[in-house]
Amino acid sequence: MRACLLFKYLFPELMQQYLPIVMQAAVSLSVARAQKGITTNERSVGFVREGTRATKSNVKPYSILKAASDWTIMMDTYEKQYKIPEDICASASRPDIFLFSRILKRVVMIELTVPWETNIPKDHTIKVNKYYELTNELTRNRFVVDLYAVEVGARGITAKSLYNLLKDLGLSRTHINAFLERTSKAALVGSFQIWLGRERSLDSGGESITRVS
Repeated sequence: MRACLLFKYLFPELMQQYLPIVMQAAVSLSVARAQKGITTNERSVGFVREGTRATKSNVKPYSILKAASDWTIMMDTYEKQYKIPEDICASASRPDIFLFSRILKRVVMIELTVPWETNIPKDHTIKVNKYYELTNELTRNRFVVDLYAVEVGARGITAKSLYNLLKDLGLSRTHINAFLERTSKAALVGSFQIWLGRERSLDSGGESITRVS
């Protein structure tokens, strides 16, 4: 029972420390590609003549981050919380990761959640609704908005929403698989830390459980 309570209360807090770091790495990779202007937002269809072999296309994968030099990534750090620039939107809402390009008038918002697997659909809807007003305000300010509510199950099982985000960022299959694996490992690290905390509690003879806030 004690281990279950520790997992229930501490796992989300620990994962919220690790997940943004993993996601920042994925987003940074996509932004670097966009800033170099090597991404394309056109999907190509290849035609092959009968009796010939298809050749590899040089067209880069589709990405929601169109080529621009001013893509900016905003997210909280241990030292400070970020604030959305007022010329983009005067709002106190802060998704876990906020990307914007003034040149393209485009915003990408990423919200990370660590629910139990059975609650993933419910939590996804809650997070989308949470940023409904912010999305509308950005749209009124003539920004194109992409909102991604991403879930990672409490046992490290990655939801389809995470795969969709990585794919839409224009990452290769190799990079997508690597980031999915890193996310799962982050979940295992969180579980291990909770287990260590439980062992220390048992060693010290402690009976009470304090929720981390």
